[in-house]
Amino acid sequence: MTSCWEGINDASSDPARVWLTRWRDDDPWKPLRKCDCCALNKSKSEGSGQGIIEGGRATADFETNTIEYNFYNLPNNTQRQLTSAIWFQKEHIGKNKFQLTPILSLPDEFIMEGLYNTALTAASSSVYNDDDLNALVLEVTPLKDEQTHNIYIAKT
Repeated sequence: MTSCWEGINDASSDPARVWLTRWRDDDPWKPLRKCDCCALNKSKSEGSGQGIIEGGRATADFETNTIEYNFYNLPNNTQRQLTSAIWFQKEHIGKNKFQLTPILSLPDEFIMEGLYNTALTAASSSVYNDDDLNALVLEVTPLKDEQTHNIYIAKT
């Protein structure tokens, strides 16, 4: 299985977090609907410990990182796991199949976001020249939590 990071979905300097959920540790993360992600981002930015999603059918708890249904109980495992991310790793799981895995390390997310913002500034600024941009493309940045991985900007 090979993996790589590629693509930018939100080119703003402060992208919205994507919220994801799964039932068990070995299940893949699945994104919530965009309206639910917006609701959770709003609740989180207001300092609330919880957010209402799915039209009020479920409550997300930011302390325990779980989602619990409000109107019905499921046997045994009544809570789904919850996480959020800005950056994702693209993992190839077949010839034409892949899945996106969220980068869950906040320090690594900050490193990636910082490198992306530096590249964005360099590409759109008249202060940087071609040599500066070429040096930036050659720069390899190690991650903190995933110490076996490095990130870099690739020219396409």
